[in-house]
Amino acid sequence: MVKDADKLTFGQHLKVVTPHAIEGVLKYPPGRWITNARLTHYQGLLLDAPRIIFAEPTALNPATLLPTPDLRAPLHDCQEIMAEVTQVRPDLQDTALPNSKLVWYTDGSSFVIDGVRRTGAAVVDQGGNIIWNASLSPGTSAQKAELIALAEALERAEGRRVTVYTDSRYAFGTVHVHGAIYRERGFVTAEGKTLRNLPEVRRLLLAVQMPRAVAVVHIPGHQSAQTPEAEGNRRAHEAAKAVAVASSALALTLPTPELPRLPPRPNYTPEDLRWIQNHHCPESDQQGLTALGLRSITLTCAEPASWRRRKLRSGSYGDTLITL
Repeated sequence: MVKDADKLTFGQHLKVVTPHAIEGVLKYPPGRWITNARLTHYQGLLLDAPRIIFAEPTALNPATLLPTPDLRAPLHDCQEIMAEVTQVRPDLQDTALPNSKLVWYTDGSSFVIDGVRRTGAAVVDQGGNIIWNASLSPGTSAQKAELIALAEALERAEGRRVTVYTDSRYAFGTVHVHGAIYRERGFVTAEGKTLRNLPEVRRLLLAVQMPRAVAVVHIPGHQSAQTPEAEGNRRAHEAAKAVAVASSALALTLPTPELPRLPPRPNYTPEDLRWIQNHHCPESDQQGLTALGLRSITLTCAEPASWRRRKLRSGSYGDTLITL
């Protein structure tokens, strides 16, 4: 609205009348509900412009006439509403819990080897000990692996205080911001399409309710710093990559069925000889084989009861009669 109004006011002073605390909403922690780039854009457009003045409406709002049990409490708190609609758990934190019993790091790794995408996920503790790691099915994306790793960590911390570090903005945003929106929309996108990674998102939103107290903290990934967070993230990444490399798709190798061995020289039965004579086949060659047109056939009496005559079509020689 401000951009469109500038076209009419030519940069003059503009008073924005709204019952919402826009200034307070824009100063809310950005990691919760809005990206840093978008927040900077809105702050520069609305807060840093001295010509824009925010004012509360003086007209009577009919909603204020509704009976309320506590007239002293504010009827509408924008920051409180933002916190409620963007959190899947009221006490969910994005900073480390004090006196946390468990401090875990999660990561997923996905790469291509010999044309096949290998994916692994892992959860490690502060000492680098592997709490859980697993190789995921070929073709699993890195984002799905991050969701699985975070959900696994939260499920294993059921009933305890846990701080989980992840370098995935996708997993962090799903827990802190988008999860509540997904749930409110019925787990569909704004276009009405099925949500990507829906089973993993549902599992994560259920898993975050299991710990007694929980904090999901985002940290930069692949850092060379010597901080505990960076070292824990590196160990989680190494564990996820190692299990992905070590895994190999189980291949079912079936033995090639062996053909029955033929005798050095065929032994024709009287029935075979009559069939050869009726079809005007040439005489046998030096190996005792009887030629049929341009094809050679071998008849053996090893299992005469199982022989059957079949008519096969050859791409080069048309119809060919052979005796098997």
